Amino acid sequence: CDGIVGALLQAKFVNEAMRWMDWFVGMGVQPESRTLSMLITGLAAARLPTECGKWIDHMETIAGVQPSTTHYNAAIAAFSRSGQAEMASWWLHRMEANGVTRDVVSFSTVISAYAASKKCEEAAQWLEAMKVAGVQPDIISYNTCLLYTSDAADEEDSVDLGGRRIIKKQKNEDNKEVQEKTEWCIK
Repeated sequence: CDGIVGALLQAKFVNEAMRWMDWFVGMGVQPESRTLSMLITGLAAARLPTECGKWIDHMETIAGVQPSTTHYNAAIAAFSRSGQAEMASWWLHRMEANGVTRDVVSFSTVISAYAASKKCEEAAQWLEAMKVAGVQPDIISYNTCLLYTSDAADEEDSVDLGGRRIIKKQKNEDNKEVQEKTEWCIK
């Protein structure tokens, strides 16, 4: 089981690897934890978030293995890359509910999902939630908000990024963008 699935994943045949895993499990063969990890990571890279979640569930319920931060981050990333910010945040909530450590990658990926969806307020809320959870935002966390929210903000509608920055776009009298301005907001 582990050799076949591992070889298929290395060759980037993710769907075939998943079919073999389904077959093995159906035959009563229990895959090793490392094989499940490889499959989850491969599914996330292939942007197959639902399948990624299915195998995390399998780890917990059938294999009796507690998924790690890395497994959950793979699911969060898969949903984020698929444009499903709400599902990415659902997996982050599930991490907390299951007592799995959430890290800067967990939060930054959810922030990225919301920011890419032009849901700037939600991105800023997750930045704040990150700090409340005791996870220190890094440059990627802030830059993700800046990159996407600068497109969404205008002179009348600034965006507060967790008390750190406010982004505004300056427009001329023809309402054409002429300059982006970043103001620091110290709290």
